[in-house]
Amino acid sequence: MTGCPRAALSAAVDRAAVDGPSFRTAFEVEFNLLDADSRPAHRGPGYGARALFDVGDFTVDLVSVLRARGIAVQQIHPEYTPSQYEISIAPASPVQAADRHSLLR
Repeated sequence: MTGCPRAALSAAVDRAAVDGPSFRTAFEVEFNLLDADSRPAHRGPGYGARALFDVGDFTVDLVSVLRARGIAVQQIHPEYTPSQYEISIAPASPVQAADRHSLLR
């Protein structure tokens, strides 16, 4: 299909496979998480366990929902900025990874 990014990616992967290489792709997505009063879900420390424990129920639910949709989560961790988290998903073929990235976002 002309102009379809997914088809273009698939074709590029197929062309590259003729010469032998194969590809695996993974994504990480950063997001901000706020509480019901629009306050940061964590205030730090960044990359610390406390900030992850503060949203433990949410992360368990999120991983469960993503797994049910075929998205393997490798990690979720709090970033330095208050309310900021990052989620990394497992590598897959480029087209499958792009599909999973779209679902994740």
